[in-house]
Order: sequence, then C-alpha cells, then structure tokens
Amino acid sequence: MAAGGTLVAGSVLATAGVTSEGMAEADLEEPTGWSSSGGNPGNARYLPVDGEFPEPERVAWEYDQGGDIAVVDGRVYVCTTVSEGLPEVHALDAADGSVQWVSEELPVDETPAVAGDTVYVGGEQLSALDAADGSVRWTREFEVDDPTVSSPTVIYGRVYTVANGTLYALDPADGSTDWKRETAEIPDEEEEPRPLETEPVAVAGEQVYAVTADKEKVAAFDAATGETAWTSSTGETIRGPATATEQAVYIRSHAGYESLAFDPETGETSKIKGWGPAAATGEIRASYDEMGVYVSHLERGWNDMRGTSREYGDGGSVTIIGDTLVVTTATIWGQGETAYGFDLEDGTRRWDVPSKEDGIDVYKVQAVDEETLYDYGRDLPQPGGDRIRALRPAETDEGDDDAGDDRDREDEGEDGDQNEDDNDESETDSGDGREDGSSGDDPDGGDGADDSVEDDAPDEDEVC
Repeated sequence: MAAGGTLVAGSVLATAGVTSEGMAEADLEEPTGWSSSGGNPGNARYLPVDGEFPEPERVAWEYDQGGDIAVVDGRVYVCTTVSEGLPEVHALDAADGSVQWVSEELPVDETPAVAGDTVYVGGEQLSALDAADGSVRWTREFEVDDPTVSSPTVIYGRVYTVANGTLYALDPADGSTDWKRETAEIPDEEEEPRPLETEPVAVAGEQVYAVTADKEKVAAFDAATGETAWTSSTGETIRGPATATEQAVYIRSHAGYESLAFDPETGETSKIKGWGPAAATGEIRASYDEMGVYVSHLERGWNDMRGTSREYGDGGSVTIIGDTLVVTTATIWGQGETAYGFDLEDGTRRWDVPSKEDGIDVYKVQAVDEETLYDYGRDLPQPGGDRIRALRPAETDEGDDDAGDDRDREDEGEDGDQNEDDNDESETDSGDGREDGSSGDDPDGGDGADDSVEDDAPDEDEVC
C-alpha cells in the first residue's frame, strides 16, 4: 500500500474490567448470523455459510411493518415505527414471519444488535431487551440536550456505540462504561483532536474503527483499552461508516468513483475502485458504481465483474453469502430492480432474479440467512421500504406454504383447504400478533424486569 497514514498513541478517559489477556470480563457469546448494522461487527455485509447461496425465486412471506433488521437464530428483529409514530421493536419467526413479541414505545430508531440472549438497540438511549420475550433488561441514557445513540456493535465482551460524538465501550450486563473516547487524537501538534461521527463503528482484529465528525479522518482504537492505534488523514472527504476485516479497513470517498483501503496495523492508505457501499471478507472487498461491480483483492488488484448491460445506480446493494456475491441493481428512478448472484472468486454469474415485469422485484437487501434474502419490500415507484419481505428458493415452497396457510387460517378464522397458489405471499398482521398477547411488555421493565443499575461512569452519564 502507498504511504498515507500516520501512527499515534493516545489516552482514554476511563477504563475498567480488563483482564490480563486484554479482553473484558463478560459472559457474552460472540455474535452469529446477521447480528447488527452491516451484518456483522465489521459492518462487512458478510455471512459465512458453506457453498453457494441459492437463487431466491419467490416471496415466502411479507410483514407489513418496515424498518432496520437483524436476523439471528431463526428470528428477525426489526426496529420500526407504527402508524401512531411510536417506535417499537418486533421479533418475528424467520420461518413464516409470525410475530413472537413486540416491545412497545421505546425511544429507539437504529438497527438492533443481537448477542447471546440480548437485543441491544440505539436511538435516544441504549436499550437492552431480553431476546426471548422483549422485556427491558436495562437502559442507558446519556445526559445531553439532543441524545443520539448509534446502532451498537457487540463483540469482545463489550457493546460499542457512539453517543453524540463520544465512542463508548459498555458492559453488556448493565450498560456501565468500560472506557470511552470523546475525540480522535491527531499526530500533528498544530491540529486539535477531532470529535467522532455518531454512526455505527466497525470492529475487527481487536480494533474499533470510527470516522471523525468532519469526515476527513479515520481513527483506529484498541478494542480492549480504547488507546489510539492510529489516525489516518485521507486528504479528502469520506463517507462512513467504515467496513473492516482483520486484513483491511475500507471507507467510501466523495472524490471521484473510488474508495480507500487502510492497513489495519499502520493506517497506510491505497485507492480502490467502486464508490458504493461495500461487502468484505478476508482480503476480498466488493463494491459498485454506475460502470460496474468491482471485487478488489488486496494482493491481486481489482476485477470488473459486471455481468449485465444494465446500469448500476446508487440504489443497489452488495452482500457476500458464503462464496456467492449477491448484487441488487436499480436504474436512476428506482424502477426494474434485479438481483444477481456471482461466484465470488471468478465472477461467473450463477443466477439472476428478473425485474418486476418478469418475476420478483428485488429491492435493496437488508439482511440474509442461509437461504433467505430479506429486502425492503415496497410499492414502486415510491422510494423507501414500507415492509419486510423474505425471498427464498423454490425448493422451500412446501414448508413455507404450510406455515403461511396455518397462519392465514388463524388470522381469518377459517378451517378451509390449503391455498395451492404457487405464488402465495402470506402476510403477517401485526395487530393480530398483539391481540394474541405478544406485546404485553412494559417498556420500563416489562415482565418484572426492574433491573436498574448504578452507573460506574463519570457523573455526566446515567444508567437508568
């Protein structure tokens, strides 16, 4: 890589609970599945599965509430706003979209992060919910005039989040502060430290990567202690959040149709093709622009993997599932969305899902599991997602149809025969789910969960 980064040491504002190995003392399982914003702690939109990802050929189910989601252990967790404008967290059965529980009237509006048996959600505060029933385990408030807490990232026994420009590493058991950083240190003595952008951080290789609020620098912090590893001056305006693996860190650039790759040890920088959002695993990174889809190999440079004459637009997405790169595309007006599946190694196109005129209209991919694409279902040509759809291959039709028919009979009170429509798209009625008692959780504590804790952090921060 060409030189461009700088190395700097810094100090942290508070540290606690660090073992001799450098990791926090916490009984916390490492995240699995599509566990948080960007899919995993590195924001890398990558799900490790064996073999090829199958072609999604039909809509298995739809849910009539939209929002940002995580998918872990057979459940879909969605942060949504109901028609009355009150934010909620819903848990759905990934098999059929049925409502498992609803946690109501929480001040949340960020992508959930799931680790072990807990769901963590940002917004006006950080909330920790029991994954089994949605009851509130604890909440962490930050006493500022306009609190904004980013989507959290959970790994290495900590919850990492940025609240109003300060990076926090919190104890997942009670939300108390392990360490925090208010600024990124700059090696140039003439430059002041920079506050951080309030957005999801990327965590990989025992380092936390954040963008400064002026969108000019990327900072790397030790995940265990908060010490600054390096701060790299990009020389141009950048767009976060970062994408990280143990081998490299990637960030989008406003300058031309390029992105930047950083050495995780030194911060040294190189430019690579593709200015769109990225997906990455190991030394491989995928992105796109209107000219094509690019896969960048740290050792081999980049390949143009464009598999179609359709123009690529800023409305698409890239996702790596096992050895398959899934690309969704859109024209400038958002019409005619299409999904393609490529061999990640050589760029061979394995399958494509036709646009709405000929089949399923696939919009941006929100999340994935081993056999499902979850997208922002919407009614064209209106922009934005208004529901969640689960798209699956044809060979799962029999099981999905059975589950959907059972749910339809429950919701409609019918005994009738099984619906034999090959294109059955059963929808879950969130109102019915609530009438069945799925939402009876107290947002201030739920089912007896009055587990308030006292803050170990400085006085200006409060744990409720």
